[in-house]
Amino acid sequence: MEYLFIPTSVKEIGLGAFFDANISKIEFASDSQLKVIISNSFSYTHLKEIILSSNLEEIEKEGLAYNLELSNITFLHPKTKTLTIKTEAIVQPAIKSIYFPQHIIIQSKGIFAAADLEEVIISEDVNLSINCFSGCPNIICFNISNSKYNFSNGFLVNEDQLIYVSKNSGESCSITGDYEIPNPAFQYSENLKILTISEETDNYYSDSHVIYSKNKSEVICAAG
Repeated sequence: MEYLFIPTSVKEIGLGAFFDANISKIEFASDSQLKVIISNSFSYTHLKEIILSSNLEEIEKEGLAYNLELSNITFLHPKTKTLTIKTEAIVQPAIKSIYFPQHIIIQSKGIFAAADLEEVIISEDVNLSINCFSGCPNIICFNISNSKYNFSNGFLVNEDQLIYVSKNSGESCSITGDYEIPNPAFQYSENLKILTISEETDNYYSDSHVIYSKNKSEVICAAG
């Protein structure tokens, strides 16, 4: 099937309803009554494009997963509800760029293993968790209209968290001691050679370009 329109009247999609369905494009009515895409609703559906309604409130784990040709995900806006993209909700899409409009929360690993993803566009009132782009090694551009986040020299940060480090980061990084550092953090940083903590902290200890937990019981990250 090339195209499927899901009308306003649909309030629920059952577990695995579209499993291996071979549908190229799915579009929800803009005023859809569906609130949640549950696990495996659109797993292995062979999707290339999906247009999600502004009323959607949650995408559960593997709700939109293993569609290896999925190159276009559209979130209709303005959104009427806050949408939470749960851990491993969107898995292994083929997207190169994605736009997140207002009122979206992306949990850790929310966008998972999107190996082709290069550009992320973030509006105001989008909340990003640490490692929300885990398994996405090729993001090189964050276009941000959100005062909470800053992308500079390959590092995406907010006030107290290191969210993502791109493969194009610089050769050195000095992390503010009170930052929360994801683990793993620098697995994509091809250029990084020097890694330090810029000030004393109760959370971390650094030595020879390796950052440990304060009691040195755990390696948090390291530079090559």
